[in-house]
Amino acid sequence: MLVTATATRGSSERSVERRHIGQGAWQGRPDDRHLPSSLHTPYGSHSDPDPSTSPSRAHTSHQIHTRSRARTKGGRDEAMSIVHLQSVEILNAEARFEDAYIFKITFECISPLQDDIEWRLVYVGSAGDEKYDQELDNCMVGPVPVGVNSFEFEAAAPSPSKIPPEDLLGVTVILLTASYRDQEFIRVGYYVNNAYESEELRENPPEVVDLTKVRRSVLVAKPRVTRFNIKWDDAPTAPSQPEPMPVQ
Repeated sequence: MLVTATATRGSSERSVERRHIGQGAWQGRPDDRHLPSSLHTPYGSHSDPDPSTSPSRAHTSHQIHTRSRARTKGGRDEAMSIVHLQSVEILNAEARFEDAYIFKITFECISPLQDDIEWRLVYVGSAGDEKYDQELDNCMVGPVPVGVNSFEFEAAAPSPSKIPPEDLLGVTVILLTASYRDQEFIRVGYYVNNAYESEELRENPPEVVDLTKVRRSVLVAKPRVTRFNIKWDDAPTAPSQPEPMPVQ
């Protein structure tokens, strides 16, 4: 499938080809000890989510500032990242469990890239075992012109048959990642709560989960973001340790 992303710089526009290649109500605060280790990386700038605050509307966006900086010996900041993620908007943060995830992603490219950028969405099926992780979809975006680029990324809902029955309901995680030449340079993690719509079913759930009556809620207000230094085109190898990134 071929999708078009729009790149803008000032008043000009260009087209960029994108080759598509717990249980019960969400109550209290999730215990990080029972959440995937992918959200526990010490390198990211993390803000603890408050699940009592659910998205107030379907179209919810947040700004992510990813200016990559490396401190030189003289104390000056030297920009290292070529791609700066500006915003991620989840167009259907509140939806049925079986609905696709739809993202609108905006990023800035400050220098020409020789290859495409790969975007992936992963659903963590079980916090206890990575074998239940599902890659919901991936796409290659490119060629990427210099300037601000925006595109929509749609990924199908996870396959219930690949999720342990005891993990179909409750809090889990989705991970949006971007890589260049097989090097991951950004990871955005969101908490997702799957719960029955009605209070009656939440209090007295059936023995077999009825996903037709389950809704998901993505906590878009407080993503956990990790940036990794990588080697870009004709650039020296970046430090092996990723650096913290502020999130607003």
